[in-house]
Amino acid sequence: MIVQKFFHYLLRFQFQLLHRISPTNNYLDKIGLLNSPFSYFFQQTPETIEHIAECFVVKEIWIIVE
Repeated sequence: MIVQKFFHYLLRFQFQLLHRISPTNNYLDKIGLLNSPFSYFFQQTPETIEHIAECFVVKEIWIIVE
């Protein structure tokens, strides 16, 4: 059950990334839901979809998931 739930979240996340509708910190800051556009891991880099695709922390997570 847990694996199915995780797989569902992973598919949803992939869909959001591919269609550029992922709620990144940069976007949430622009619409006033957050006070900072910066990444949780790196407080100097705005969290955008491009940043998520290039971030080594996220790449490590993808390696674990595969």
